[in-house]
Amino acid sequence: MEKSTITVKSKPLSLPLLVLYTHTGSIPFLSWNFVRKYNGILFRSEQDMVDEINMVKLNVADFYDYLESNDHDHHLSNTDDQIAIHTYHGKKMLSVDDMLKLCRSIGVEHVQAIADIITPPNAGRKWLNKSVNRSSKFLDDTINQYISDDDNSSGQSIKIWATLTGGYQSESRVRACQQISVHADKLQAIIIDGFFGYIKTDEENFKYYHDILCRDVLQNLPANIPKALFGILYPDTMIKLIKCGIDIFDSSICTFLTNRGRALPSPLICENTMKLLFDRSITTTTTTIDSDIIINNPNPSIIIDLNNFTFKDNNLLLSNKCQCYTCQMGFTRGYINHLLKRKEINANILLQIHNHYVLTKFFHQLKRIIQTGNFDQLLANSHINVDDNTTQCYKSQPPSMNGIN
Repeated sequence: MEKSTITVKSKPLSLPLLVLYTHTGSIPFLSWNFVRKYNGILFRSEQDMVDEINMVKLNVADFYDYLESNDHDHHLSNTDDQIAIHTYHGKKMLSVDDMLKLCRSIGVEHVQAIADIITPPNAGRKWLNKSVNRSSKFLDDTINQYISDDDNSSGQSIKIWATLTGGYQSESRVRACQQISVHADKLQAIIIDGFFGYIKTDEENFKYYHDILCRDVLQNLPANIPKALFGILYPDTMIKLIKCGIDIFDSSICTFLTNRGRALPSPLICENTMKLLFDRSITTTTTTIDSDIIINNPNPSIIIDLNNFTFKDNNLLLSNKCQCYTCQMGFTRGYINHLLKRKEINANILLQIHNHYVLTKFFHQLKRIIQTGNFDQLLANSHINVDDNTTQCYKSQPPSMNGIN
């Protein structure tokens, strides 16, 4: 299998890939009927809409009621046969059998193997060894059932995404990589998980986690399998991680910002100058803002906090260069500030529309830049520095990936 080739309905999708973050099966504040009816609001074309909807990350906890309840009481900690998950009914236990039964019931084709990812920074060697061993067993069981289903031609064949654990200890991470690598020919992707706090904003912390990724993880995983890192990641961090060798991200940053009344700048990349326009050195969360930077700037390069009282009478759009529904229909910063103060859900809807449009366009631009061989120029022009020791990155043509359901 060439790197990043995942087959769903024989539809190829190139990397880097954005997976839509959902809650209870849909994008927060937006229904699927709304998205399909007004596809131009979130996506640039109908085909882009189809591509993005094919890349949805569903949370098994949202569908727990599909599973048959056992009569015995559940323990609320991970065991060698089950993991604990949070649901609306409290904490429940989930086994490999439960997971695969659920996936067959709702017709999911790509499945993340369950894993013991509860490994906080203070976890010791014994704790981490148990986590890695359990996760390896869960992956083995998932693959064995997958093989059995194929042999018996029963049910829909699934495509497996492994879950990398190991916590903060290098030894455990490397061992987890080795155990996953044994199944390389049966895996569609690898999700890097199991250690907390890798999403940081400052350079020092990014360098620390970048070193972990490159030293302990990426160098010890098969180069031909796509790597996913999900979480609240800002655009500049995503670019750095792409350089490191991460292929797949999710859109949770959009919901994170929307819930806080904030909007991404648009566009995030200028392809004429091949430069990232996003700036995190300035914020609008304080009570006073330099008017030349934000208030009178029709196209800011920073995340703006619409809760700020200085936007009360502001008649500018979120960005005069944005083609999203929120901006094209003339909803101003002052109007969204008013909705937020009144706690109107329309504020969340308008911001969610804007943030998703900006991020999906960002990934569309990144793919085009990589395909034309200009990714390194983007890094240089944007003054984005990543250590040369990174092992897997895009320099010219990206590998192709087939759709995710």
